[in-house]
Amino acid sequence: ETSGSNCTISFHSFPVDVSVRAEWMVRVRREDFTPSKTSRVCSRHFQKGDFVNNPGKLKKLKKGAIPTLFSWNDFQIPPPRASVWERRPRPDSPPPPVHDIDSEEEMELDTLAADHDYCITPTTAMVADQLAEENDTLRQKVKELELHIEALQLLSCFGLKRFEGSDEDIRLYTRYVIIKAFLNCRKLMSCTILTVMDRKSCTKTCT
Repeated sequence: ETSGSNCTISFHSFPVDVSVRAEWMVRVRREDFTPSKTSRVCSRHFQKGDFVNNPGKLKKLKKGAIPTLFSWNDFQIPPPRASVWERRPRPDSPPPPVHDIDSEEEMELDTLAADHDYCITPTTAMVADQLAEENDTLRQKVKELELHIEALQLLSCFGLKRFEGSDEDIRLYTRYVIIKAFLNCRKLMSCTILTVMDRKSCTKTCT
């Protein structure tokens, strides 16, 4: 209902409808405010579509019109907020496949062949051979280290100095009659090992 007019500006009293009246009170945003018969809302707070089209007559609001334009929203209607589903990013649907073949059977065979080609590439086979060779070399080194550790443990547990004065103990642990024979044999074995190692080193250098 229009209760006053000033050129293009008019003032409108609060509606009688309880729900619409409550909506007006929410939109006005005034604390502890209870509208009376003399309370009015300026026409600037309404959109053009809220008025009845009566050229040359006083402005009259349509039934159920609600004020929506205020200083706190710069007298503009905010764009409708997207729903939660619309705001969630969704992957683009893949385009339908296009096949230029005569039958589905040919397509399946080609697909299977392409899927399994990566398992038998030359690069993969070469890498597998290299890994197998390195694995064998590492195993051999482990065996040599185990033998070396075993020898060191024997020397620490049964040091020769403990048995220098007892040929009987030497015979028990080494099966040699006297310690001198055991030392000579160990010296000979050391020379043999060094000779073999020198030959291997020379062979590697020459090759």
